[in-house]
Amino acid sequence: MDLQIFSIACFLVITTTGALDDCKETPCQNAGECVPSFRCACLSGWGGEYCNVKQELRHNFEDTFGFENTDNNLKRISAGPQTIPEKGYEGTSHYGKVESGASFELLTNKIADFEIKYCLQFGYFMQGQYTELIVIQENTSDGSETFLWSSESPDVFGTYGWKEFKLSFFGKPQSNLVIKGKSSDDSGLIAIDQIKVHTGNCM
Repeated sequence: MDLQIFSIACFLVITTTGALDDCKETPCQNAGECVPSFRCACLSGWGGEYCNVKQELRHNFEDTFGFENTDNNLKRISAGPQTIPEKGYEGTSHYGKVESGASFELLTNKIADFEIKYCLQFGYFMQGQYTELIVIQENTSDGSETFLWSSESPDVFGTYGWKEFKLSFFGKPQSNLVIKGKSSDDSGLIAIDQIKVHTGNCM
């Protein structure tokens, strides 16, 4: 009589949902705060389940994150047939605008990662002979400034339209970006839209 032996192996599989019942293990990164029933409350600029994903800063005038308008001269304008320009950058319905005799200043929140590359990009529209747009990096500890870029005043007789701006730069400790615009021409205006700052080189 043939004797056959069957071997049966049993495996115990334990699955977890990944969520923790409490904050004993302090899983939140980048100074995020763990709150009961486990959720990370992240500082501005960080996201993800554990505050481990670097978020981009943006100001697209549809909603706002990470920028401060310091003098309130930059107005959110609804685009349409009666406005110049008639559409926002990339066809959006709103943009920021200053007209003749006005200026504006936009600040990012602090960029604190030294020797990490960032990309700043936005769309801009300029009209008039004496208009200017500049980007500087400001040291918040001593007030010193590093010049990064300046626009050229458009040809007053030229064809106007939205232009794309991209700039790769290195972050510095205790610094932020400042975008300034000025229009001193009677017929001048500056519009800006879809402002983004993210880690890495501009593509």
